[in-house]
Order: sequence, then C-alpha cells, then structure tokens
Amino acid sequence: MSSSEFRDNIYFRYSADGITGHGEGAPIVRYKESAELARQGIEIARPALLAANPWHFTEVLERL
Repeated sequence: MSSSEFRDNIYFRYSADGITGHGEGAPIVRYKESAELARQGIEIARPALLAANPWHFTEVLERL
C-alpha cells in the first residue's frame, strides 16, 4: 500500500517462567501509527503482562 525508505521500528521481548516471546512492528505513518505510540501501548499493557501466567495464553489475551 505504501513504501518508505526508513521506518522507526519497535522490538519487544517478554520473558517469564522460562518462556521468552519476541515481537516487532513497523508502524505505518499513513495510519497515524508510530513506534512511540506502540511503546506507550506496551507500557500500558505491562502490568497485565507482569501479573499474567504466560502458560495461560488465552487468559493473557483476554486481559489485554
């Protein structure tokens, strides 16, 4: 849909109870997305992630 020469990407790593998850995103300016907004979203989700049991994936998604 669009191209760009540069994107400010975001990378996320979460580790708990011997499980490590990795995520990344390339926010699209066209949709008013940014790496900073993604970082803010992660910070908002942080308490729920820290309190969650990573082995209960569906429950974690419901909390978020």
